[in-house]
Amino acid sequence: MAESLRIAAMGIGLPTEYDIDCIDMVIAEANAAVDEGKAGVGAMLTWRGKVLALEHNQYAETHDVTAHGEMSILRAQAERLDGMSDEDKKDLCMYVTLEPCLMCLSAMSLVGIPRVVYAALSEDANIEQALLEGATARNVNDALVRGPLELVPGVRREEGIKLLERMDMRRGDPDSGVGHTD
Repeated sequence: MAESLRIAAMGIGLPTEYDIDCIDMVIAEANAAVDEGKAGVGAMLTWRGKVLALEHNQYAETHDVTAHGEMSILRAQAERLDGMSDEDKKDLCMYVTLEPCLMCLSAMSLVGIPRVVYAALSEDANIEQALLEGATARNVNDALVRGPLELVPGVRREEGIKLLERMDMRRGDPDSGVGHTD
């Protein structure tokens, strides 16, 4: 996987036990969202072992197609993140149930989040257009990211795929927000 990366500032990392615990938390958040009829993509921001925010895709609540879990967290934590030093930002990590879209990945990078851990891959969600164009978090244009960025893909991938399958069962419900899965 690492050989497919096109930017030197990005790398593929391995998960820690803490990463696995955090992915379990975002999968639980996403499953709760699906149980409530919402899109089941969860995200969580941590700093030095502390959970700063835990969210899910907010499309069903806001009808804002950019209200992905990651973006909701970045908006809610904007003041805190803006006040952090570059040194402090080195300890930030975003956990997501699905590989981030390019909007979210770019936003996280611009904010200074250096590490992103996620469960399911884009191809697991059948995000066909992005894959046809090669636009996945693991294969991005270097203009979309700033600074070093470590990706840790596939943590609890099977659980992430099961979550996607649960969302697929709801895809026909126009109020579910499932069409906006990231």
